[in-house]
Amino acid sequence: MAETVRLYPNSYALVIGIDRYTAGWPRPSNAVKDARLVAAVLEARGFAVTLEENLDSSALKQAFERFFVLKGQDPKARLFVWFTGHGHAEHGEGYLVPVDAPGPDAGPGFRLKALSMRRFGEFVRQARAKHAYAVFDACFAGTIFDTARGRPPAAITRATTLPVRQFLTSGDAAQQVSDDGRFRKLFVRALEGGERATAGACLTRCVFYVGNDSGLMHLAAASGIPTLGLFGPSQADRYAPAGRWTAYVRTRESVEELVGAPGFVYQNTETHMDGLSIAAAAAAAEVLWRRCQGAAA
Repeated sequence: MAETVRLYPNSYALVIGIDRYTAGWPRPSNAVKDARLVAAVLEARGFAVTLEENLDSSALKQAFERFFVLKGQDPKARLFVWFTGHGHAEHGEGYLVPVDAPGPDAGPGFRLKALSMRRFGEFVRQARAKHAYAVFDACFAGTIFDTARGRPPAAITRATTLPVRQFLTSGDAAQQVSDDGRFRKLFVRALEGGERATAGACLTRCVFYVGNDSGLMHLAAASGIPTLGLFGPSQADRYAPAGRWTAYVRTRESVEELVGAPGFVYQNTETHMDGLSIAAAAAAAEVLWRRCQGAAA
């Protein structure tokens, strides 16, 4: 007989928007507006929402710590964090920028005020909640999160009853992020089911994903679906799907061998994947599948 598992008796969200920067950072035009809209959608979805706006350094750190320690003490709860504002990355570390932080040229002054993602990870690890998901609509990214990530979906096993920590950012290090609310609009559409007719609907029925390095591959991995990435002309050490239930396999040739030939023009090359055989991809898929099934047994 099939067993029904109730995953989330309680749902808590911390939503933060910062746009009134006082120490030289340009002021985003939609950060607080986006935070309020996301908070409203989450409340409609049954979350108990804490909305914070324009926090200074002390208040930002306290808000995260209180949220993960106090709300996160419920082992059956799910936690959600949304941050929109400035971020910065330097020397392999990502930072969230509070309203009173000076620019990165201030050196130690900036690092004293900003919240490093390493410190954020410490707050996350204090939570005992079942699931935690954090979304950062900021230019940043860092070297973070060695915590557990996705597992196979509940349709396959009871594995989603075990702790999961997942993270999503709208921008990589040194990447300029749009300030027109685009990321928030896409995220809200996903929450409201606006993507169900396309990729989202397909992934909800997916038990195993195999595909080339793409946005859909990363979406599958972030959804907790066992995901095998197929790599050729892109760097697997940087762009491989993230999470415990993921793997990748690549062509015999390195990226440099594929794209570094004299006179190489990407658009004039029919395929870069001939060096990856079907047999090699199938073997890698079988290894990943057996690993997932063994852990779920």
